[in-house]
Amino acid sequence: MAEQRARDSGFPHRMVHLCYRDGGHVCAWVPGTPVVTEVRDHPLTGGWYSFGGTRAGNARALADSWPRVVAFLRDAIAP
Repeated sequence: MAEQRARDSGFPHRMVHLCYRDGGHVCAWVPGTPVVTEVRDHPLTGGWYSFGGTRAGNARALADSWPRVVAFLRDAIAP
């Protein structure tokens, strides 16, 4: 949906959609940090959120995606 919205609005930058088996919405964190699949009593909203995936699937996604995030940032700020 985000990719389609970006295309429809003429977003000029390259997009990469990473999709991981059993991965949820927390796959852009730093590897080695606790893998969260849900948050109860969110500190700002007080609500409950499910980020999906499994702990193992999210851990694999973190391990693969983190070097990609670092490379993206490195390339984005390179002179």
